[in-house]
Amino acid sequence: MATFASFISRASQPQVWLRYLAIGFIGLCTLLSGGCEESKPDEKRNASVIGYEFYSSLDSTESDSIDAVAASGLDLFSRLSGESQVFAAWEEWPEISIQSKICDQLSATPTAQLFVLLDPEAYAIADDLTSKEFPFQNHPQVQLENKNNPNAGLLSPKSRAAALHLNLILATNLRPQAADDGRFTIYSSATSLARPTNSNISEAIRIYGDSSLYGRCLAYWEALRDNRTEFGFVTSHTYSNLHDHQTWFFPDQLATVPENSMRILTALETGIAQTHQPAKVRLVVSGADICHALFFESLAKLAVEQEIDLKIVIADTETVAIDAVHSLSALDDGNLRILAAKDSLQRHQLSSRILLIDGPYSLNEGEPSTRRRLTFFFSDDFNLTSQRQNSSIWIRIADKRVFLEAEKHWERIWALSENKPLTQAIHFGRQRRCTIP
Repeated sequence: MATFASFISRASQPQVWLRYLAIGFIGLCTLLSGGCEESKPDEKRNASVIGYEFYSSLDSTESDSIDAVAASGLDLFSRLSGESQVFAAWEEWPEISIQSKICDQLSATPTAQLFVLLDPEAYAIADDLTSKEFPFQNHPQVQLENKNNPNAGLLSPKSRAAALHLNLILATNLRPQAADDGRFTIYSSATSLARPTNSNISEAIRIYGDSSLYGRCLAYWEALRDNRTEFGFVTSHTYSNLHDHQTWFFPDQLATVPENSMRILTALETGIAQTHQPAKVRLVVSGADICHALFFESLAKLAVEQEIDLKIVIADTETVAIDAVHSLSALDDGNLRILAAKDSLQRHQLSSRILLIDGPYSLNEGEPSTRRRLTFFFSDDFNLTSQRQNSSIWIRIADKRVFLEAEKHWERIWALSENKPLTQAIHFGRQRRCTIP
């Protein structure tokens, strides 16, 4: 009786009844259908997973004729499915052999489509060349938007100086490799597929799984195709999703000072003041105008007054104005290096444009500053005139793995550079004052 009473007492508890019901449900499933299919919550989560892939041109490839960045862009076309649509924007025509390989992949998937925007000046050179030399010209699955609109690719078509400084691939419904990573792909690289040699130092980032950001990037691509100038006059040129990544769209035709780059440093400076935590900053500069002198002055100030761990690599090229980076002379010895131009003893050409921040940072206005590892990718130089006229994007990613891979890439650039003062650079340009259109 005691045992029976104990059973009745325990059975009256709700959690016990739930356990019995669950056991009974499993038994019923077994009897009726030979077992119930196990629920897989991870599959639903993975279907919408957002992920990143970082590529460095300094990584080795199977071929000496193509670098790892170009290989990663070309690899997207090997994953075409019958439902794939690819929207590309390139500064230059892809190299002939790469065009041929892309066309072969398209032909193997007859219902896939590729829509291409080129810088208008780059497209114009095809007028005197045959379709044999440019395989894209007459391929039935390639639509060259510049054929119908010579100014396609620009939001400032009336400006003679405007250019497309963007190497972007947007793709849907690629064959997945993992975690349904083929549904929405945003791929941005520092260089086009025109010069995919191992002598060019660059990087690329692929974001996948974010349908909202994909839609915003596609809207930007369509605005470039149609020269919808109102896109260039929006008050905010940024788009963020879940605060893990953010994108800036250019041109910013209202900018009069380098506020876009200054906001990045302001958030870091505020975070340091609030938390008193240390910070590390790594930067590669392949071009800067005198309008951005304030940006470099602020960096030097952070290094001196806040004692941030700052290291910078600057390309010895005419696209860097000496007066823009002059304030960096105040940095301690060992904080600055120069990468020689390609026509010197160095065999590398620097096209890398990344900023790395490891420190207290608020990703959203009003939120507390906490330690973040941020990677910024720039498709164009620190040039205010360019930002007001040219078609380009900036991408910020708050992901530790991407940061570590980008930092490794940066350290390899640092190792290729020379520890010498700015005054020993022989190719820096001269720019006396900041002029904007």
